[in-house]
Amino acid sequence: MPQNTELRVIRNAFALFWGRAFVMAFSFFFIIYAARLLKADDFGKYALVRGYFELFLSLSSAGLSNIITREIAKKRSMAGHYLSSSVVLVSGLALVAGGIMLTVVYIFPYATVTRAAALLACIALVPAAISVVFQAGFLAFERAKFISYGVVVENLLRTNFSILALYMGYGLKALFVVLILARVVMLLFYALLWNRRIATFTWAFDWSFLKQLVRDWRVFTLESWLSDTFANFDIIALSAFHGERAVGLYSAASRIVGLGTIVASSYASASFPYMSQLFERSREKFRRISESSIKYMMAIVLPAVVALSILSDRFILLLYGREYEGSIAIFRVLIWILMLKFLNPYLSFLLFAQGRQNRSLQVIAVSLAFYVLITPLLVSRWGGIGMAWALLLSTFLAFCLYIVFALEHDVLKRTIAAFGRIALATGGVGALVMALRDIPLVLIPGLAILAYIPLFLIFRISSPDELRQLRKMASRQHRDGEAGSKAAHAGTGPPEGPLSLAGLGDIPLAAEAGPAQGEAER
Repeated sequence: MPQNTELRVIRNAFALFWGRAFVMAFSFFFIIYAARLLKADDFGKYALVRGYFELFLSLSSAGLSNIITREIAKKRSMAGHYLSSSVVLVSGLALVAGGIMLTVVYIFPYATVTRAAALLACIALVPAAISVVFQAGFLAFERAKFISYGVVVENLLRTNFSILALYMGYGLKALFVVLILARVVMLLFYALLWNRRIATFTWAFDWSFLKQLVRDWRVFTLESWLSDTFANFDIIALSAFHGERAVGLYSAASRIVGLGTIVASSYASASFPYMSQLFERSREKFRRISESSIKYMMAIVLPAVVALSILSDRFILLLYGREYEGSIAIFRVLIWILMLKFLNPYLSFLLFAQGRQNRSLQVIAVSLAFYVLITPLLVSRWGGIGMAWALLLSTFLAFCLYIVFALEHDVLKRTIAAFGRIALATGGVGALVMALRDIPLVLIPGLAILAYIPLFLIFRISSPDELRQLRKMASRQHRDGEAGSKAAHAGTGPPEGPLSLAGLGDIPLAAEAGPAQGEAER
């Protein structure tokens, strides 16, 4: 394994992060503009249809991203086979998902314009699902920056034309016409990037390979379907009990929470291929990196959650105005889910990397059953706040199960001890923010960070060994950068350009069966 593998993971995580950060930030400005312009009722209709679109897009490509990334990362020569079969599979699933989506939309008593927007969203499912297949391929080749290029292009196109449509007085349906256009452009952009920068794509579809892929994909699929239903159940359930306006107030709060998940999701996605390889090669290093990653995720997110909880009323009123005052109490509950959204995806990927996706499936099944059970009780009585509590309790249950299954006993004990130290340091930050909550908002983050740094050191959240490792990585990166610069000047650097997969030969699929298949059979 190359010595700078950890740095490649960090670079890939950052490549995903900057793209997603740009998209989330730019989209958030659009959401604020749309929420203020459309008001809570029409904004609720938009948020509801987008929620349906994201849910059925996830169902269309469920599980394939994980299996494509894992298997191509192991044998890149099989990329053409996996991509070809996956494109056929997700296209068929997207058509079926669109039909189910329309059926569900017409069952509930939604407004006519909501149903028309849902019909347009169904058309965008096919190009969007195929784009997910290409994203998984890019990630397997450790070219996460190409994923970011695509999402930035799609987001710029979609948000700018959506803002223009709203400014010119077009309604809800125009926003989903723009969505279709943006997703088609995204797919064409990914296909161009693949052919020019990764490989000359050759169609390598055969039915026997597809059947084997479907067999390997079943456990991944069921886990992903349950996970995606978990992620999107809130808006659908809330709309069934309280209508589109309640969805508008709830979505205004949840959009802010969504901004904070980009760092964790980027790191988890970028580290997955590496962790899959590392588990096979060095179990001790796998445990050490897993433990450090979880600890530092908590150290980053918990102070932010506490500060945002204290300042929730100021944030909501600043962003959305008085009409969304009902979102404040919802946000105070939802913001605590941010911490769990940092940790749960990474813990799930750890189980996938160990070939224990059945455990992840059990976690999702149990927590989703609990979620579905308590949601009617809480939502029917307390509306959006009840929905937020149902989601928080269910996500916390999932976290407890994930961390027990994913970590060995000694690692779990050290991780819980680290959580305690982080909580103590965060308590000091929370006290400071509470004392300063009435000063200008722009000053509070800087003051909180300044207070957190000495507390971070006092409570020994980072061990001396970890600090030494960070210094070694920084020194190694500096040496690698100098060597690369000299090689480039000397003309001896590695050649750049597209890598052709043609002529690499066919490898029997049975040789590709990894721990996932074995675990499923057991």
